[in-house]
Amino acid sequence: MAPRRSHKKSRDGCLKCKKRRIKCDEVHPRCGNCIKHAIECDFSLPPEERAVLSLRHKLRQSPDRSGASSSPSAGSPPLNLPSPSPSHLQPSPGPSHSLDPHNAHRSVANVTDPLLYAAEAKQTWAQNGLPPLSPALSSTSPFLASGQVALRPFQNAHQIQESLNLFDLSLMHQWSVSTSDTLSNNKSIQDLWRYQIPAQLAVHHPFLMHSLLAVSALHLHTTENKGNNYIEIAARHQEHAVRGMAACLAHISRENCDALVVSSCLVVIYSFVSSRNDGASGSIASWVPLIRGVHEILKQAWNWVTQGPLSPLIRQYELSSTNEGLDSETEEVLNNLYQLCHNRSLPGSEELSDTAISTAYFSAIVDLRKSFATVNNWEHIIGSIFVWPITVSDKFVELLVERRPRALIIFIHYCALFTIVEEFWWTKGSALFELRLCEMCLSDEWKDPWISWPKQRILKRDMERKVNVGQPPDGQGQR
Repeated sequence: MAPRRSHKKSRDGCLKCKKRRIKCDEVHPRCGNCIKHAIECDFSLPPEERAVLSLRHKLRQSPDRSGASSSPSAGSPPLNLPSPSPSHLQPSPGPSHSLDPHNAHRSVANVTDPLLYAAEAKQTWAQNGLPPLSPALSSTSPFLASGQVALRPFQNAHQIQESLNLFDLSLMHQWSVSTSDTLSNNKSIQDLWRYQIPAQLAVHHPFLMHSLLAVSALHLHTTENKGNNYIEIAARHQEHAVRGMAACLAHISRENCDALVVSSCLVVIYSFVSSRNDGASGSIASWVPLIRGVHEILKQAWNWVTQGPLSPLIRQYELSSTNEGLDSETEEVLNNLYQLCHNRSLPGSEELSDTAISTAYFSAIVDLRKSFATVNNWEHIIGSIFVWPITVSDKFVELLVERRPRALIIFIHYCALFTIVEEFWWTKGSALFELRLCEMCLSDEWKDPWISWPKQRILKRDMERKVNVGQPPDGQGQR
């Protein structure tokens, strides 16, 4: 008897050959058997769809050790697998249903196998494009005005389902045990972020829940060296947060004002990280219009917000102005800045003939002195730092967006102050990033001596920070 011809054993064949129990030649994109029988080969399908089909096939087989068929045992219910495009993976009709406790079982309880759920969810996100932006995003609100605020997500952001899934629970856990503590150094405000905001506000306002999860995903990506998929996850949640906020901004009320204020604060934090990811293509001070947008919301709902649970968060910006915190060097530098407002021998002095422009520069310097003088209280450092971009005039912000040299120089001095809050993961490197962008817009005649002092302070802080974590300072190696 002739010896039996040997063959290579493999489990990588297509599913059609596996079902028919025949040898697959594993040729891509269609194996020989599928071509011969003129049937579709799963090798030609996208990886996400192949993963779903493979999981379904394995779960349906499930043979026991005795070689019995895969029929369910008498004591257990039959395996009820969801279809490749299950209804519970589709976006809900509107954001108001995404956290409805009566609908919550659709996103978690009906999932028989978490791996299958994850694969199908990935397939659904890959197939569905983002819906068109809401008309509310082009509203005249200062917070969302076109050309003033760039609420763009990271690139390559895809559709995310409205209902929360199992992975969102891990992001919520990250928020509760870690991220909530990193947004302030004031204990009462940390507790507010950890307990009241998720439990009392986010559960009733889906756009705020999406904001929490977006920042939580960014935190994991930034501090835990997670992969780029966390950036994409953050972008998906951010997209839904912005859409939900846009719908509510036209109708600010006692019921939604707290959620809008908190969510807009989180948009600012998101912007700090996303702008640095944009690199040199980013806009100078892109977050300034955003934080001013928070102030616009507060102006409309001040009495409601200050009498509610967010009072500690808002009151940190009510700081007394005093010059006791100014050392002689800082005071001399800031006094020298006033020359930008009246010295006609400097380049571009013709703009000072416009009283609105010269006043905008002068007021910005006055407010900057106040901020430098109130940074001694570490528990209120957030308020001390972020009050300046809120109090400067609209005219100054306009000049900054236009990249006027005098506005850029004043802003660079603010960045020197900003280094104080770079203890937080979401602000690290922001001052140096803004300095580099501003330097590209300034001619040499403006760089020395006008930005020498703030630049030295920013570079020193960057060196200290990177030495502490074992990285080379800027300009001395890979960032």
